[in-house]
Amino acid sequence: MNALWIPTHEITHGNEKARVMLTNDNVAYTRKEWDSVAAADYEVNDAGEWTFQGQPFTGSVRMLTDADRTQRLYREAEARVRGDDRLAPHAETILDDHADGDDHWQWVIDAEADEIVSWAEFHR
Repeated sequence: MNALWIPTHEITHGNEKARVMLTNDNVAYTRKEWDSVAAADYEVNDAGEWTFQGQPFTGSVRMLTDADRTQRLYREAEARVRGDDRLAPHAETILDDHADGDDHWQWVIDAEADEIVSWAEFHR
């Protein structure tokens, strides 16, 4: 897929939780489905009911808030920075509060490490 995957809903079924991105065509992709261009398991039918593989879904669905999305992005960005030997020395600069918020965290998740290091060295 060309667009970024940004989760919009959290689905709970028993002890299992999954985050999905509901698209304009009422198909909800997990990150794995989106990245692999696999068919999505979850959809919303014309009556507004969630389905799993075309069958009625008996779990619960919660729409994510902006705060949920920001926390998820920050956690992913932090894990990437702390887990990469090239980025870890610049963690304080990279993980500082930035005016561009979620866009910054998404960039840290997706950008090449060399680009992030150059940026961090410039912004120290």
